Amino acid sequence: MNANPVTTGIGKRCVGTIAGLTLAMMLIAHGANAQTQAAEQTAPGQAAVVPARSPAPPRVEMYEMLTLKNMTDQRGMNDVQTALRNMLPRARIYGVQSRGAISLSGTAEETELARKIVAELDQPAMNYELTFTITDTDAGKQTGLQRLTMVIVPGARMVMKQGARVPIMTGSYKEGSGEENSQVQYQDVGLSIEANMDGMSLHTKVEQTSPSEEPSGMGAKDPVVRQSVLEVTTNLTQGKPLALGSLDIPGSTRHRNVELAVEAVQ
Repeated sequence: MNANPVTTGIGKRCVGTIAGLTLAMMLIAHGANAQTQAAEQTAPGQAAVVPARSPAPPRVEMYEMLTLKNMTDQRGMNDVQTALRNMLPRARIYGVQSRGAISLSGTAEETELARKIVAELDQPAMNYELTFTITDTDAGKQTGLQRLTMVIVPGARMVMKQGARVPIMTGSYKEGSGEENSQVQYQDVGLSIEANMDGMSLHTKVEQTSPSEEPSGMGAKDPVVRQSVLEVTTNLTQGKPLALGSLDIPGSTRHRNVELAVEAVQ
């Protein structure tokens, strides 16, 4: 009578153990089956195969010639081409300077964006009016005042001269008759202003020259030319006069102060 409960308890434990082993074997079999399927899909030494995506739609391009109205010089056209190529790396862009235009081949979206970029960049160049005020002083007193004005655009070079040309003998030669002839070269003397503009940076050279009364020691026909040069590079500031510097007038006790004012003009 006491054996039946024991036998019953042992039987229950056996059934539970068998059920646990069966579940574990099913899980192992499932894992092995998953590994087998992955091995069948992936070759040795290669990454798992990713299902192929649907192919991208074909790239449809259109051609257009974008005409420039203002940026027709080499520098302006290079700037436009650089902007377009950086913004539209897949489009084909070529500059035609003889036509003042940009040749473009790209999608409809790229072409529309190119039109907007060209419209933004192809604007009339801004001109700048440079006014040089030159004041002469002697012993602290003003003895003269002069204003010189020039108009310049970015990337341009302007030169203004005021003075005279002095003949300087550079050599001599004899003709068949034995008569000696002189070779003469003329040199500019006086005030010379040179301005080079790059973006909003301005390089200015102010030069003052004048012949001297003293002999050169080379000969009576070889004068001495006195020279003072002021050379400076500065950023343009509109509406605010800028003192560039001061020059000594050769052969005198006078000084010449140079001031620059900048104003944008159309």
